[in-house]
Amino acid sequence: MMRTNSDTVSNDWAVKRFTAYLEDLGLRKTPERMAVLECALEFERHFTLEDLQRRLELRSLRLSRTTVYSALDLLMASGLLRRVVLDGHATLYERASGPELCHLVCTGCGKVKAVRDVELMASLNARKYNAFTAQRSTVTVYGTCSACARKGRRG
Repeated sequence: MMRTNSDTVSNDWAVKRFTAYLEDLGLRKTPERMAVLECALEFERHFTLEDLQRRLELRSLRLSRTTVYSALDLLMASGLLRRVVLDGHATLYERASGPELCHLVCTGCGKVKAVRDVELMASLNARKYNAFTAQRSTVTVYGTCSACARKGRRG
């Protein structure tokens, strides 16, 4: 896939942000952490740990699961990635750029689609809770995708 200039700028910014985050914590900027970051930034959609490990292996990098998990935890803590946990699915990760996403999950085929519903997310983020400060929110809607609905009508 061809990278655009805005992708390169965005990725350069992410590398600088992650580097500064590591420095602030007194952690080293290791080649392994940077490889995980670089591979994670290549995904345009959700990805699993296994997807990430396959991408690393395509680059002849064999990192332990522990190393990859550790790097993912740092990337989430730095605000560059988000973890998405959906019923019946493996844990997914996504870039944390832009507003939070709503996830549409098909109960037929398991397909997950991320959509931006700015109005809904703004409403959720504006809510005040007694003795609780919300940091982020996610919305997951379970239903039937159009492909499964068409199959159901035919069957």
